[in-house]
Amino acid sequence: MKKTKSSYRSGVRKFKKFLQIYAPDLTFPLLEDDWMMYVAFLECDEKLKPGTIGQYLLHMNKLFACLNMPAPKFKEMPRLRVLRARVKGLKIAKGKKKHPVHFKLVQQIVDIVDHSRDDTHVFLSILIVGVCALCRLGELLLTEKNDVIEERLLRVGHVAFFPSTDTAEYMTLFLPYSKTDKWGLGINLVLPANPNAKYCPVKYMIKLVQGRAPTEPLFVWPTGSLVTKGAFIRALRHSLKLLGIDYKQFSGHSLRRGGAISAKAAGASDALIKILGRWNSDAYKVYLQCLPEHIQHLNSLLAALKLVQL
Repeated sequence: MKKTKSSYRSGVRKFKKFLQIYAPDLTFPLLEDDWMMYVAFLECDEKLKPGTIGQYLLHMNKLFACLNMPAPKFKEMPRLRVLRARVKGLKIAKGKKKHPVHFKLVQQIVDIVDHSRDDTHVFLSILIVGVCALCRLGELLLTEKNDVIEERLLRVGHVAFFPSTDTAEYMTLFLPYSKTDKWGLGINLVLPANPNAKYCPVKYMIKLVQGRAPTEPLFVWPTGSLVTKGAFIRALRHSLKLLGIDYKQFSGHSLRRGGAISAKAAGASDALIKILGRWNSDAYKVYLQCLPEHIQHLNSLLAALKLVQL
């Protein structure tokens, strides 16, 4: 509720700014061209994401109701819908350019990082768990240190090992918040142990939580400060730079995409990947379209087919 109110107030401020700068002489009700100009203002001038633009347009209904004015009839504005779809399409296309952090790349990072540093283990724990569990980075980490939502914060007590810590064959990680958890009940993720302890998410998490109180935040730097998404991405890009990889082509979402690709390369079915990644739609298929291994396999099948036909 707090975020909704904040979003509404921010949307009202943006709308007032738009009227003051670009449309001081507009008369109400606004026409479709006026609303298209507003969307362009939010995208180009304010650099807002498509989802935020959509929220601000929805807030206009409440704003106009407070002003005792008829609500905008966005459903009767086809060109506006086309414009919003174009904006969203451009943003998605940009996002697709980000490369995946697949498990082979994770192994390379583990092999080259400085394990003598105190913060390395924290970074690798997030990296390996994020890829193996197909996590969104926002499910594991905060966006900002000063924007802590207590009920969403991962804690040490959210991790459990089975059958025991000493003989752990798998672990569970309870996510108090997830994008697909519409009822807010939380989601339990299950991660099996890797035979190679060097890359095992269970081994890393055992060491991370050892001797700590269940109520402590799970991912904190040795200094005691909470790990944020920005700090993790900087550490990730630093490791990629050491490998001579163009680190600018990677983001926080690279972990989730890399997890899906790694599962596919390991032989997991599309249905299983959908379950593992907690997708409600077929959006996960976007991540699996350009796997070099699959393209090579397809080319070999086509070549074999051509020989048979000859």
